[in-house]
Amino acid sequence: MTVGIVATAATRSITLTTLRIRSSGKLDLRGFLGLDPTVNPGYDQVTVHVDATSPAPENEVRAAIEAALATSPNLNNFRRAISVEPVITASDGA
Repeated sequence: MTVGIVATAATRSITLTTLRIRSSGKLDLRGFLGLDPTVNPGYDQVTVHVDATSPAPENEVRAAIEAALATSPNLNNFRRAISVEPVITASDGA
């Protein structure tokens, strides 16, 4: 998301002084640790916090961020179910 936001801002001649992206959510450790098979081992909801500062007007910065998020591959992966296929390679270290 960082690259997309910075690139979108740059195409709109917006300088970002700072950009911070963090996520948060509640995780029930009973599912994660396999203690209760009825509990989801993952998140039911994730909140993405985007904090930016810029000398540009707030509405322009907000519009650039919203435009970038609308086409963000990472955010899109969170918003919909996608196929994920783990590939495991293991060796005995010899």
